[in-house]
Amino acid sequence: MAPGRCSTWMNQNCNGGDSAIEPYLVTHHQLLAHAANIKKQVDNAEATKAKDISELESANEIFQNLITKLANVSQCKQSTTTTVLEAKLAAMQAAGEAYQLTEATKTLQDIAEEKNSLKKLMFCLRKYLNQVQKEQGEVKEKKHTTEAIAANLTVELQNSREESRPEPFTVEDLEDDIF
Repeated sequence: MAPGRCSTWMNQNCNGGDSAIEPYLVTHHQLLAHAANIKKQVDNAEATKAKDISELESANEIFQNLITKLANVSQCKQSTTTTVLEAKLAAMQAAGEAYQLTEATKTLQDIAEEKNSLKKLMFCLRKYLNQVQKEQGEVKEKKHTTEAIAANLTVELQNSREESRPEPFTVEDLEDDIF
């Protein structure tokens, strides 16, 4: 026993406390308090763990939802990009076709102008050909007339030469005419 202590089982009149049991009781109460504290901390840890697990599951759910949404957004973006590219391609093809139509229209207008120009040239050439043919006809007619006149004049000249032929001269007559 501890000095200055007594034990009630040994002495019924002992008021100083039981030195044999008291240290064990104190230790026992300390252990119980410590066990209660540990139980409280374990309970708190389990509650925190449960809360953390719940939050983790919730975060995991949110994460999975975000992954799903990201996949949907990626798919939508890819679909939109494809649609935009197809629209741009269609617009470029339409612009190219419009340009080709414009160029074809210009070419047709140029051809129509060339056709009109050639028609005018053909009309002028026909008119000129008719004029040349008319002039050739007039020239042929004048040629025939001139040939006829020349033939008549030749005949008249020959006739007049034959009629006006002088008698042959002598050299002496000619000399006299000269001097």
